Amino acid sequence: MSTENGCLEITPETPTKTPASFVIDADRIQRLLDNGEEEKRWDKCSIYRVPSHLVLRNEKVYKPKLVSIGPYHHGEAHLTGPMEEHKHRALCRFLRRSNRTVDDFKEALKSIVGQLMDSYEELDEEWRADEDRFLELMILDGCFVLEILRVFTFDKSLGYSPSDPVFGNRGRSTVTNNLVREFLMLENQLPLLVLEKLLAVENRTTEDPGMYMESLLSIVGEELGPEGNPAPKLHIVDLLRNKIAGKPSSTDLPEFQSLGIESATTYAKAGITFKKSDTNFLSDIKLDKKRVLHLPVFTLFAFTETIWFNVWAFECLHTGLTQDVSTYICVMARLLRSAEDVRLLRSRGLFAITTFGENDEVVELFRALYGNIDYRVSGDLLRVVEELGDCHRRSTRKWRRRVREWGLNLQNTYFKSPWTVLSLIAAALLIALTICQTVFSTLTYYNGE
Repeated sequence: MSTENGCLEITPETPTKTPASFVIDADRIQRLLDNGEEEKRWDKCSIYRVPSHLVLRNEKVYKPKLVSIGPYHHGEAHLTGPMEEHKHRALCRFLRRSNRTVDDFKEALKSIVGQLMDSYEELDEEWRADEDRFLELMILDGCFVLEILRVFTFDKSLGYSPSDPVFGNRGRSTVTNNLVREFLMLENQLPLLVLEKLLAVENRTTEDPGMYMESLLSIVGEELGPEGNPAPKLHIVDLLRNKIAGKPSSTDLPEFQSLGIESATTYAKAGITFKKSDTNFLSDIKLDKKRVLHLPVFTLFAFTETIWFNVWAFECLHTGLTQDVSTYICVMARLLRSAEDVRLLRSRGLFAITTFGENDEVVELFRALYGNIDYRVSGDLLRVVEELGDCHRRSTRKWRRRVREWGLNLQNTYFKSPWTVLSLIAAALLIALTICQTVFSTLTYYNGE
């Protein structure tokens, strides 16, 4: 509800499950089944709860500790402290700058409220039953996300005091980075449509507000290029996945395939070299005719774990996505089996490392990601893996053939008759005795002095 100063006050509610409420839930599910809406409902989802068995392995990358964004964690005890007050401060500042009211933003969102609700796979009935409260949450959290992103990109036009604990210089150096990290969690997402609507109403224009989202994408590399997937983006995690993957994989590939790949040092010994690809898109990984494997630069910094775990989880949970990120993780985990493999790729400029200092830490990161993934993967990257395997096998066969030729040559030259064998032994003994004589003479000379 709106307070006297025009801001919002959303009180967390704990729904009470009575027998009647169970009947209502059952009736609603039955209606979905009768109307054939169940399948459509799953197709509309884009914001998911991460399965509990994955959360247990690495809770810190999936569960927020500072702020709740959206309905999934709203009202949790550890998230209802000072940060909720900062959300309301951000909203009031947002309203004041835009000269708009909460009702103006509500009106803009009312026509799509059903679409926004359907974005959440597990939306409690308390939210579905109270559209006004749901819209207020979207507005409150959406304005907070936009304000933090602007602070993150050093926007000085916001009017906050430099000593502000969240939105000023003080907050930027202590709090903002941690907040942005939690904006990258799958369970802490808002539909991108909410942010677009808020920006459109704030600016009193219909221009594309996508430029504001680029500020967040900049943390994982260069600007989005034309090679990215042109499909509409759903939320920040989807934007990041598109940024990482590039062009979607072909759909004519086998759905799953076993992955066999050697370590980077093994390939290097077979004559395969490594080089930076033209872009950082996974879709631009290739093995050229000169046996050079082109890989994107992998950036390791404070958000790396959160980004990759959540992008991977979204890829697995969302319908219709090819497993490009999963395949890349598998490839890198197999390439980087030891610190020596990381050292090799770092020497080729394939890692931009800030907070991760040790090569072993990089190995552990990919090992942790790989531990969540099915050993069978799919995507265009499989073609590169197959080419890499063929190249390695050809190199191995060529080396074995050369060793056999040397062996045959030795046999034909020195072991074709007993006399050649005796000659070889005599020559070896002569060389050994000569070496012994030289060593003995040298020792005698120095001992005599």
